Amino acid sequence: MRRITIAIAATLVLSALIIALPKFRTDVKASPVASPATPQTTGCKNVMFSFKNGLPNENIRVDKIEYRQFATGNWRTELISFSGNGECAYHALCNTTGNTLVVPAGVRLDQFNLYYKSKPSNGTAGWSALIGPIMFLPPPDPAAQQCRDSKIYGGPTWVVR
Repeated sequence: MRRITIAIAATLVLSALIIALPKFRTDVKASPVASPATPQTTGCKNVMFSFKNGLPNENIRVDKIEYRQFATGNWRTELISFSGNGECAYHALCNTTGNTLVVPAGVRLDQFNLYYKSKPSNGTAGWSALIGPIMFLPPPDPAAQQCRDSKIYGGPTWVVR
């Protein structure tokens, strides 16, 4: 009997809330204290990443790259793509299509994390789950780390194993 009484009381309280809540609406319209930030349209344009597939009998497809700004330590993520079907065969040196990075030109990028998927080069198996990160470092020379338009990070020394 006590359970029934509690259930009925709970139902009545919830019903009262449902009826009362629409009455708490207001027509007050607040204006923002500050204007929203304008989107950043400048950045390093047409930046590419180059790496070599070192996985025997497997094709790889790099999906994203994270990069770190030297001065702040902030990380950013870029979803990347390739021309064609996006696959990089064993021993091939593959370049991504150009991306516009959100960091301004001249900013040093000192570390990169690469995430990829793989599948056997022969057979019908599908792509693996995302693998990574694999860390790559550019040369220690600050000029080599600076982001600029049409820059290519990596090359034959960035090998996915």
